[in-house]
Amino acid sequence: MRYSADHRRLRSFLLLTAVSLLTLISAFADAASDVKVDAFFLKDLPGDYAKLETLFTLYKGGGANTVIISLPTKNKDIDKDVLANAVFLSHLRGMKLLVIVPTRKNDAVLNEHPDWEDMKYDLESGTLQPTGRLDLYQPLVKERLVSMFKDIAAYSVDGILMGEDFIYGDTEGMSPTALDAFEKKFGAPLVTGSAIAKVGGDERAPIIEEYGDSYWNWADLRRAMLIDLLQSVVKASRAVNRSVKFGITIPIAGFGTANEALANYSYDMVDFRKQGIDYYWIAVPHREIRANRDLDYKKTMEVMMRMVKSTTIMVKDPVRSIIGIQTTTVSGKVLPLSEIEEVMMRVRQAGDSGIAFMVVPETQLPAALTRKLFKHK
Repeated sequence: MRYSADHRRLRSFLLLTAVSLLTLISAFADAASDVKVDAFFLKDLPGDYAKLETLFTLYKGGGANTVIISLPTKNKDIDKDVLANAVFLSHLRGMKLLVIVPTRKNDAVLNEHPDWEDMKYDLESGTLQPTGRLDLYQPLVKERLVSMFKDIAAYSVDGILMGEDFIYGDTEGMSPTALDAFEKKFGAPLVTGSAIAKVGGDERAPIIEEYGDSYWNWADLRRAMLIDLLQSVVKASRAVNRSVKFGITIPIAGFGTANEALANYSYDMVDFRKQGIDYYWIAVPHREIRANRDLDYKKTMEVMMRMVKSTTIMVKDPVRSIIGIQTTTVSGKVLPLSEIEEVMMRVRQAGDSGIAFMVVPETQLPAALTRKLFKHK
């Protein structure tokens, strides 16, 4: 059946109105308590409404209070129909919807504006190379991203998680605008030879072994750009959705010390806590870790537990942490249930964090199992 443009606009208006009403009801229901996240995480959503409705019904039956999704896209743009449907269906079933949104890794924007690309210092060649990521030092980039986040928040999503690309790597932030900003702030140009005092590593990849004093100025300037974007995004988003919560993604490798977090990702957890971050999301695909590091089962569990524990220690508030647990293979086959239970047990030992079972639409976990595992001690 074909619909007129007026009919489609009316349908979208009615759907958004219903979403807004359900969001208001949900906000009143949760006003008195801060509920831990018991979630399912879907990286890819089916575009078909009936399939999406079936999935969300199953997730609610499995004990979830939240669904986490990657931002749905169509033709390199936000798929607003799927996003609106996901918000509506989650709220209809009394669940919240969190959306993971990319920030600096945006091929569509870079194709449109190649001059908005950041540069990095290549440790091997000693030259500047493109990063494939947006340059946050450019005002128009910030304006574009703030507008995008504001549009997403307007769909009454309950939370937005800044994607895994919401970082600056240890040699990024070398665009002309970034270098101009450095010289303007510190009164002298950035000299990589003094900022990066010593490069080492092995045949796999070079790494920075010693940092010069100016490196920390460079890293702190990158940190400031991330915080500035976060503050602007939160302010704009809450202007259209005052109850929307925000979170950041913790890199899978973890942080180590505060200096390592600042150097490798331009992260300062103290600064993030000052911003009132609501969620800290970390996906722990233990099967992938095992394969990539050639570990046995026991060692994999130990590594995973250390990663989770270091994250919760750094965050200082397990309630705000959401740990993503792998439940299927790459092909979509459900892992042995005993393995999922052990992973869950070890995550719980590191702190009573929120949980998100990473699933694919084609496979389902037994509802009795997930209801049991979601129970907090």
